[in-house]
Amino acid sequence: MDLLGLFVNVLHASQSLDEKGGFAQAILDCLIAATGAERGFVVVKENDQFIEKVHLRFDREKLPEDKRQFSRSLIRETLRTGMSVVTDNISADPRFKSAESALHNMPAPVMTLPLGTLESLYGAVYLERKPFSPSFEPGLVESARKLCQLAGQEIFRSLRLQELESLWQKGGAQLFAEHDFQGIVGKHPKMVQLLKTVVQLAQSDSTVLIRGETGVGKELIARAIFANSSRRDKPFVTLHCGALPETLFESELFGHKRGSFTGATQDRTGRILQASGGTLFIDEVAEIPLSAQAKLLRFFQFGEYQRIGSDRVEKVDVRVIAATHRSLKEMVAAGQFREDLYYRLNVLELQIPALRERKDDIPLLIQHFLTRQGRSGDLAEIAPDALSGLMAYDYPGNVRELAHAIERLCVLGKNQRLDACWLPREILACVPQVESSHAGQFFKYSNQELKAARDKASQDAIELVEREFLEGLMKKHDQQVGRAARESGLHRTYLYRLLGKYNLGPSSS
Repeated sequence: MDLLGLFVNVLHASQSLDEKGGFAQAILDCLIAATGAERGFVVVKENDQFIEKVHLRFDREKLPEDKRQFSRSLIRETLRTGMSVVTDNISADPRFKSAESALHNMPAPVMTLPLGTLESLYGAVYLERKPFSPSFEPGLVESARKLCQLAGQEIFRSLRLQELESLWQKGGAQLFAEHDFQGIVGKHPKMVQLLKTVVQLAQSDSTVLIRGETGVGKELIARAIFANSSRRDKPFVTLHCGALPETLFESELFGHKRGSFTGATQDRTGRILQASGGTLFIDEVAEIPLSAQAKLLRFFQFGEYQRIGSDRVEKVDVRVIAATHRSLKEMVAAGQFREDLYYRLNVLELQIPALRERKDDIPLLIQHFLTRQGRSGDLAEIAPDALSGLMAYDYPGNVRELAHAIERLCVLGKNQRLDACWLPREILACVPQVESSHAGQFFKYSNQELKAARDKASQDAIELVEREFLEGLMKKHDQQVGRAARESGLHRTYLYRLLGKYNLGPSSS
């Protein structure tokens, strides 16, 4: 079975038919043609109930009641478990002994398939061959199952996006039209509510503490608050605390006078003064050294500070927005952060949802990042199985991790369609038809595969391809160079040279 071809046919057919039954009819037609089934039907979810949407040569009015009940019981089992049910011979299958008498003369191969996964189930398909027909072949069953899983997830996603668009039109669209959100992408209700709060906070000069996991876009939210505030024509200055050594922190923040310490050859303006009249964004505020925290108290309370080496107290008008991925409250309890500074910071708190909490926004973000990479932004550029993996993954690195995954797809995929083999291993493990043991574009880790991957990759991606190949090859052969060289077909000396190039340091054998 040409899984990808059938999937594309299903999507095209469903778009050309009526909205309610188009998809169900398309999937049933494709499956009956591909599996040799004589008849079947599809049930789909509507208003939290599963109803029969379409059927082919399965007129319930002409079927015996026992037959109707049996087909319903199989479908119910698939809907309950999210698993396919296959039997070669109904009357001989011990699982269906209760139905044996009614179906004694109906030794027909039957299978039921879930449309989607248990977490995102759109419906189920019932297929039946003629009595005494050959059984459904295992490979055919597996291909049909994968097709239904992919297609069900796709239609579930499409329906969810329709719901999201409806909610968006009721409030989000106008919100984005009236305000500058600095390129933030999102239509999920959690994001719409967050941005409504952003607009409210922008009208105040109070300190804001933005909380959220790594990669959720804390600086983007800070810039959105700034862009919608009365200070938007003034400076927006950032201070990334995590990137500064403790010895330089005070100089960066407050500035210093010439000669105030070794190496201070001239006066330096600190970030506070640079942000005068505007906004100072303190990123990863939890990383501020304890030694400097006390000196920040007066600045937060009165807007006053002193440069290093100066006796003069200077006053400045600055709005502060701080951000952290850590719990300052827990740090206070552990003695790692000053309690008085915590309360100065925590005037207005804003929590950004993780990407896994707003997965409906993933297609929009993918389109955005595709465009950024010079692509058309059409989701059709991504192979269905790759899109399925991108939708299923939980993204501990949040939006930043998704952005990097799309960049990787575009770089490694060159001008081709973006296939699942180019996905990072963690995301590839979520692709339905790819076994986790074969995660990656390499399966045998042979010289031929390496050459093929190099040819497909763009010039700036060759090193990434080589490193991925070498890491997988050495892991497969327990870091033994001799065995890895023999099995892959690479010359041992050349393999050593490649390993040295990437500092992968193997043992010899």
